Amino acid sequence: MIKNYTGTSGSRTAWMIAQETEDKVLAVVSSGRTAERLAGDLSFFAPEAEIIVMPEEDDIQILYEARNRESQVQRIRGINALCTVSSGTDSPAASGSSRRTFVIAPVSAAVRLMAAPVRYTSSIIELSMGDVIEPAELRELLVSAGYTAAPVTESPGEFTSRGGILDVFPPALSEPLRIEFFDDEIDSIRSYDPDTQRSLENVPHAVIGPAAEFIPSEEEKVKALER
Repeated sequence: MIKNYTGTSGSRTAWMIAQETEDKVLAVVSSGRTAERLAGDLSFFAPEAEIIVMPEEDDIQILYEARNRESQVQRIRGINALCTVSSGTDSPAASGSSRRTFVIAPVSAAVRLMAAPVRYTSSIIELSMGDVIEPAELRELLVSAGYTAAPVTESPGEFTSRGGILDVFPPALSEPLRIEFFDDEIDSIRSYDPDTQRSLENVPHAVIGPAAEFIPSEEEKVKALER
């Protein structure tokens, strides 16, 4: 359902949006400054909700490589929240959430073309304790989902593999995950602090969303190489 709020000012807009009963709400506003202000007001009227602010689009003349990585990560978080279904849990390893979610997007971010949601959701990796998967296969899946191998996993979109341990930091999560293997079986999954490397919580199930907005298929990669 699409609603257009006009004639409101101050925190009234946030109060009206907070009354929505949908699990997920996308609010399109005029600018990044308005989005930040609305997020602050919403946190007061809906303190239990997850609030994600998508960044304003950079000038089209700015090179992709020069754009703020944090802005890209924040956009992916917004897309993830809108594309995934509720997980039914508040575990930090879940890409969805049982809480209501508000995604606030400046109009420049909302009108930017993006791929069909199914392209994003088809690249989601779900893992549970006891699953059997070769570490090498998981590394390939992460690379194909936009992740970058790094010596130490410190930032969203990175993963590190050493021995029977694989660390990965999904952009949609607040902490990275450490997956331990016993041969080709997942023995444990834990969230951990990237600064101290200390484990925070054992989780039975992890949902790892893509680390890139556009995930090309193998056929598209081959055609690109041919061109």
